[in-house]
Amino acid sequence: MYNTTYINLYWVNINEELLEDYREYVSSYEINTPLELSKLNDKIKMLVAWVVNDGYRANVSGYDDINYLDIYIINRDNIMNVMELIGLRLEEQFKAKKIPFDYNMTVQDEVNEGFGELEYYYLEYIDEEDFKKLVKELEEQGIKVEYKSQHISYFEKGASDWGESFLIGLGVNLTYDLIKSSIRKPRKVNKAKFDKENLKRNVGYNLDIAPASLKMIKIEPSQDDTMMNVVFEDRNNYYSVSCDRFECDLQKSPNCHIITTSKSSIDTPVF
Repeated sequence: MYNTTYINLYWVNINEELLEDYREYVSSYEINTPLELSKLNDKIKMLVAWVVNDGYRANVSGYDDINYLDIYIINRDNIMNVMELIGLRLEEQFKAKKIPFDYNMTVQDEVNEGFGELEYYYLEYIDEEDFKKLVKELEEQGIKVEYKSQHISYFEKGASDWGESFLIGLGVNLTYDLIKSSIRKPRKVNKAKFDKENLKRNVGYNLDIAPASLKMIKIEPSQDDTMMNVVFEDRNNYYSVSCDRFECDLQKSPNCHIITTSKSSIDTPVF
């Protein structure tokens, strides 16, 4: 099956003396490929490293029907020439199509009939093979994974840094013992039960955007277990939604709010 992948390229200028970080959007590309997200990311990472060698970072997200790759090139001379060369390599290797920033995407929302409330688990910094093992064990027990997303982030400048996380939605409550039996050392396991589709509709209504464009990437319950923070993304922005765990209607909960952050902003969250 071919997935659509959207790639955004950004220039980052870091003034280490002033501790200032300036970012600027440069260009976008669309590709269609049957590659799994991790294999696609490996190929694009090699492509970028071939051009710039060192000094870049990326946020990579994979969903059932769409992938997002946001690549940030750090402190480069002749930045436009560098970006053009990356674009040419994408076109040569993946038949990428250059698209404008405000390109009107056609997205297919997840099948949501009968979902209602699901138990969502955010598994931070785990190995992909461990995650596949967990999914296989769930399927063997007759538990269907109704929702799944994957996120990879890495940084290459001198030393390397790498992280990977997964978000799954299930129709049953999962015991932590089952998670530990499949995953060796999850750094963090966040859990929350809510109606994702209802929340997406509320966020879309409040921001006047199509709910189908919102992809859920992360959940963080509050310490008092009454509120939760849910992060959605689309091609150009992140949406951090703070809401009542038991009331997804943002109009009915006075403590709810939404923070929109452009992916070109210095406040872009790190996952």
